[in-house]
Amino acid sequence: IGARCSPWRDVLELGRDQCRAIVCSTWFDNFVLVLILMNCICMAMEDPREENQGRADQVVLWHFDIFFIIMFTLEVMVKVAALGAVEYIYDPWNQLDVFIVAVGFVGIGVNSGTNVSSLRTLRIFRVLRPLRSIKRIQGLRVLVVSLLKSIPMLLNIAVIAVFMFALFAAIVFMQV
Repeated sequence: IGARCSPWRDVLELGRDQCRAIVCSTWFDNFVLVLILMNCICMAMEDPREENQGRADQVVLWHFDIFFIIMFTLEVMVKVAALGAVEYIYDPWNQLDVFIVAVGFVGIGVNSGTNVSSLRTLRIFRVLRPLRSIKRIQGLRVLVVSLLKSIPMLLNIAVIAVFMFALFAAIVFMQV
């Protein structure tokens, strides 16, 4: 009976309701879309070559990368607070968000001085960040889901095409 009457429970429910209001608002979605767009622009401006990492523009872009990771982490935290951890992680698009944020933190660690080449390859997953916009744009989401569902059929066609090319190559080389 003490847990139901606890003032902390009321405060937590009020916080969850406020987080739900934030997550369900259109300005929140638009804000995250703008962040994703700005992040894409910054990633396009980055120079991955080692010799250019100390330049002033690359240092500024690295600081922007940290800013974006912090903002995306805050987005995940607000959504987890609003929906609950189990409900949030149940959605595959949210799993992609958590994966991208986690890889972002690994990228920060790699850029901070660790020179492990196997960890540096994890930075390639930063390219997945624009995919975070898919769940916000319904038409794009339908397009990507249908494309992913068609991949197995495309693989069957690729196998047939490779077989046909091999067959024609064998015929041509036998005549030579």
